[in-house]
Amino acid sequence: ETYGHEKKQRNPAQPGPCVVLVSMLPGTVALFVNGVVVSMRPGPVALSVNGLLCTDSTSSPFPKDGAVVSSPFLKDGAFVLQWLPHAQWSAQIQLAFEVELVHELGSFDDVLLWSSLVVNTTMLRMPPAVELAPDSSFSWRVRLNDSQTPWSTPCTFDTAPLWTDPVWIGGASQVRTDWRLPLDRSVTRARAYASGLGSFSLHVNGMAVSDHIMDPGQTVYDQKVLYVGYNITTLLRPGLNAIGALLGNSKYGYLDIYAN
Repeated sequence: ETYGHEKKQRNPAQPGPCVVLVSMLPGTVALFVNGVVVSMRPGPVALSVNGLLCTDSTSSPFPKDGAVVSSPFLKDGAFVLQWLPHAQWSAQIQLAFEVELVHELGSFDDVLLWSSLVVNTTMLRMPPAVELAPDSSFSWRVRLNDSQTPWSTPCTFDTAPLWTDPVWIGGASQVRTDWRLPLDRSVTRARAYASGLGSFSLHVNGMAVSDHIMDPGQTVYDQKVLYVGYNITTLLRPGLNAIGALLGNSKYGYLDIYAN
């Protein structure tokens, strides 16, 4: 073949003929014994939570002008961690995985919240058997095949708060307020949860909090209204801060107009 050669060789562990195929590309070696992959080095992986892709400043065209990318937010208790290996060539496959989960402010070298240990499977998903606290942030990572493979870049996600009795704060096309943070403190975690009847664009200190368009999504408004969570940690600063929103009707009221 173009990138390999076959060599017949005795396998001391199993009597009889044995075929070993070594397939080589620049910087990569795969070893097959009797058609079974026994050694593989996969490429990097893309991580997601419940199908929501995890992004960071190196893989996303956002943030722009200092804005930040929202982390995936989970509302229900059950969740699934998923990943997609990026093979450097077509024969690369996953034979095993190991997943670790920690609180966002914790360390993977410290106390783990949960670990899958090594699981020998080609499956690309894992539903962890762990209960997550509400209104909290978590990070997880995965490595494939063996302990010599490097860990993926961690993925961070949030769990939703437990709403008690949320109230509407205004009905104008623009809303704004400001508040002060202590000058001798730094912000370690800040989240904004917002909704609007129609659509809105949220800003903190003059910066858009995400690249979303027409949040929070259309619903039958007299039955259910959606809200969106944003990570605004890096947008806050000691001293005076301002938060504001531009509001539009979007589809709100459209069904009433159409019916009448």
